[in-house]
Amino acid sequence: MTAPIDRRAFLSTAGAAGLTLLAGPEAASALRPVRPSCPGPRIPRKLQQAMRGHVFDRGSRGFSAVYPVFNERFDYVVPRAVARPLDTNDVRGAVRWAVAHGVPLRARSGGHSYAGYSTLTGGVVLDLLRMNRVTVDRRAGIATIGAGA
Repeated sequence: MTAPIDRRAFLSTAGAAGLTLLAGPEAASALRPVRPSCPGPRIPRKLQQAMRGHVFDRGSRGFSAVYPVFNERFDYVVPRAVARPLDTNDVRGAVRWAVAHGVPLRARSGGHSYAGYSTLTGGVVLDLLRMNRVTVDRRAGIATIGAGA
């Protein structure tokens, strides 16, 4: 029995196969991930070290109040942690941490997804509740609305 393949890996493999058929094997190499030649910032061991916002680890005080979403049918889906980033720097730090440690990640902006897209078992939920700022630049005609607004 083979291991299941995720959607991203499937699409990448299918795209490479299609390019190989159309343009030859050299074209498929364009889809392979490229590692940066210089190292990025150091990745902390714990998620809380990667961001300023609060991280509620499974079993910690307050976790049971922050992990459920609005739709009670997903109450059985329990993440490893719920992180509440304060800004985009926190989001960046959490995403880098999750990628480096191979931890699945979901964003939650309100928690009202009927299909449960902001839930997962064993991963980290980024609860964007604190990113709720709304600014309006009347001169430029631009409004910036935080994901938690």
